Amino acid sequence: MNLIDDKTLLKIRPAESSDSHFMIKLSGEVFHIYGPYERIIASWLESGVALCLVGSIGKETVAFAMISNLPFEVNPAQVSEILAIAVVPERQGIGIGGILLKEMEKQADLMNMKELFLHTAIDNMVALRLFKENGYRERGTKRNFYPAGQDAIFMSKQL
Repeated sequence: MNLIDDKTLLKIRPAESSDSHFMIKLSGEVFHIYGPYERIIASWLESGVALCLVGSIGKETVAFAMISNLPFEVNPAQVSEILAIAVVPERQGIGIGGILLKEMEKQADLMNMKELFLHTAIDNMVALRLFKENGYRERGTKRNFYPAGQDAIFMSKQL
């Protein structure tokens, strides 16, 4: 359990197959300006390349996060990518994204990862602030990174 404020507890658990509909729907809602993320998230779920976590407050599912989980044989550099962190709009701004980010870092550590990297839209100031406050450093810009053509900032953190 993670305390968001005096009255709100966020419970994080591994995603189950029954969570896929929520994850796909939310990704379409919050990532739609970047491209067809409903399809992208669905393909990551189907492929098994990602570890997925879901956050709930009471009985309400409010967020999810995904991190690549390629085995050492495929990933000898022991580097993982944070693929997505999404929070329902009504619950944004209260710290859920930060809690999920810290949990993804714990999971990466448990997988013996040495570094995490991610991409975030160049104009996504909320995400940029979150990642910088948690020790991620800008490594460069990738032009036309997103399916809809936006540029992304490439960031990483040593674990």
